[in-house]
Amino acid sequence: MRTLHDADVHEEVGNDQDNQFNRVGLGAVITGEENVEVMDTDSVLKDTQENFCLENFKKMLSDKILDVILLFRSRQNVPYSATVEFVSYMKSFTDVLVGELRSLLRDSLSDNITSALNSISTIFSSFRSEHCIRKLYEDHPQFISPQSLPLGARIENEMTSQGVIKTISRPNVAQYIPISKTLKSLLLNDPLFLSMIIESYNQQRESGIYRKFQDGSKYKSLRFQWDGKNILVFIQLYADGMGLTNPLASAATEHNSTMFYFLVNNLDPKFYGSLSNIHLVAMCNSADLKYDEGLNILLEAIVDDLLRLETDGFEINIPSRGTFQVKAVLSQFTGDNLALNQIFGLTESFAHDYFCPLCYCTREESQKYFKEKHFRCRTPESYKLDVETLLLLREDGQLHIREVKKFCILNRLKFFNIMDNWINDCMHTCLQGIIPYVCGLVLKTLISQKILDIDQINDEISKKFSRLKIDKKNKPGLIKNNGKEGLSFKMSAAQLWAFLRYFPLSFANRIPVDNQYWHLIISLSEIIDIVMAPKLSESMLCYFEVIYASFLLQFKRLYPAASLRPKMHFLVHLPTIVRKNGPMRTFWTMNFERLNGKIKAPSHIINSFRNPQLTLVFRRQCATFNKTLCLKDSVCVNSTIESYISDFLNVDMISSFFDSSAEEIVSLTDSIKINGVNYIVGLFVIVEKSDQGFNFGKI
Repeated sequence: MRTLHDADVHEEVGNDQDNQFNRVGLGAVITGEENVEVMDTDSVLKDTQENFCLENFKKMLSDKILDVILLFRSRQNVPYSATVEFVSYMKSFTDVLVGELRSLLRDSLSDNITSALNSISTIFSSFRSEHCIRKLYEDHPQFISPQSLPLGARIENEMTSQGVIKTISRPNVAQYIPISKTLKSLLLNDPLFLSMIIESYNQQRESGIYRKFQDGSKYKSLRFQWDGKNILVFIQLYADGMGLTNPLASAATEHNSTMFYFLVNNLDPKFYGSLSNIHLVAMCNSADLKYDEGLNILLEAIVDDLLRLETDGFEINIPSRGTFQVKAVLSQFTGDNLALNQIFGLTESFAHDYFCPLCYCTREESQKYFKEKHFRCRTPESYKLDVETLLLLREDGQLHIREVKKFCILNRLKFFNIMDNWINDCMHTCLQGIIPYVCGLVLKTLISQKILDIDQINDEISKKFSRLKIDKKNKPGLIKNNGKEGLSFKMSAAQLWAFLRYFPLSFANRIPVDNQYWHLIISLSEIIDIVMAPKLSESMLCYFEVIYASFLLQFKRLYPAASLRPKMHFLVHLPTIVRKNGPMRTFWTMNFERLNGKIKAPSHIINSFRNPQLTLVFRRQCATFNKTLCLKDSVCVNSTIESYISDFLNVDMISSFFDSSAEEIVSLTDSIKINGVNYIVGLFVIVEKSDQGFNFGKI
């Protein structure tokens, strides 16, 4: 494992002769064994003391202590005070052990060994407090410390100890990590990351197949900026809010924070599920961004950094590869609909005309037309005209025009325009929007027709998921009937998705085949399967356009009094979104939401909320730094047991696979996670694809 003192992997200190001191000499003294047949204890002790290197010993011990600290700091649910307490305990334990060794070996110790024993206690002084440990991180060249970015000030009323209320001004501060620093650290310190970036330019792409960002037209337009020799990195930004405290507690929204992350679009989408590939950009209190001043300051810092990456970039020297000039461009900005509208300077309400950020659709038109060709799409030119018109009408009290309420600073970038950012998050739009809305209406109808019962639905779903392995943790919650308000689906996005997948399988034999409401659920299930597909073809996009228009038409016919939600209109643009940016699942917010959960987990164990953003950002940077030093890959293995290859039935096959003899030892595990995907013993996976179809194998 790499350490804070040395970025390179250190070599083991001592040789076989040195280690004999522990195995034979010291062991004989402590256990009282008198007859050691291997060799003479006194001669071993004498040779060991002559070859002993004090500096190597101190470095080895310090590295081991640091390894333990890194392990503690990598766990988000462990308070930092526990690290200091553990180091203090280990120092006390070591002092006792050293004292006993001195009394046992006082007549045999050389000056070298005596100095080593005396210096053991001083090694712990570097880790005696949180300040000392924090300083070790901040002084390391690979650690990226967050910067405090002032966002203005806010006025608050505070009561003094005398009971007098006074008005004070508190600064608004964001914790900011420049993208350029993180990107440079990744390219210099992670050879695997650099290799994947370089290899991404040479990968073959199938015509008419969309599997990743590189298959879309947006990538092809940006790739012209690459000269074919240096490195061009494509940045995907994300922004969204999250709560830090219990939403049912008092002042629940006081510490709500807005998060900014980025990931590198050059990577294959299978690596997006690994949280180590998502990097923090900024974190601040959500209230600080409600006013234009704070949001503009933060966006200007991000834009200035991206402008330097667009124009000048930076140079890196890789010993085995040579010198590269690295440049980066913002390729995508993703998030939920509300967060994107706030950042892009669009109205944050969808209950009006022109609610769609991709076209000029009115609410009336969205209820009548179900194909993109019926709407006029937004363009950078039309956006510029809207901004100019708004400036002219601002004096008359006009706050926004056709959803645009101000100019977005992100448009200062050379290769990015918010009207070219054809992005829509399928998690919020489909899983948390369309599924509960449509399923709630259909289930209410089926219950009113006496075909299904609410208790029957809950019982059957519960039984189904009790027999599952893969989706067992996504077991849907109970569906409740709230009377006139309809059915209540209080579930997470993953639970709602699992519910839609398994509901048709659970009740297909209980519902008449010709039931039109049942057909609506089946159509929705097929639509969600296409939306969430990891790979799409041009023919599938054409097919989606037809079946989605048919689905909306059928929905309006069955529920004429129910209006189509804005999120249902957004999917009209799916074919164009995929053609520009690749499958919607490659830029959904599910992975970022998972990271939100990891980052806010320590908020339940920290004692101070004076500046929780600073605490949580520093902890996240420490966790990222620990993974960098350890070169932790995207493979997580559960507990393992060791066994000889000869113990298996297929000895020859296993020996051939590992290129080892039957007497070699291998490790066995019942589960392994690769790039965020769990593989468990007993599950079936696709082994290969042939002309006849798929070949499956059992783990």
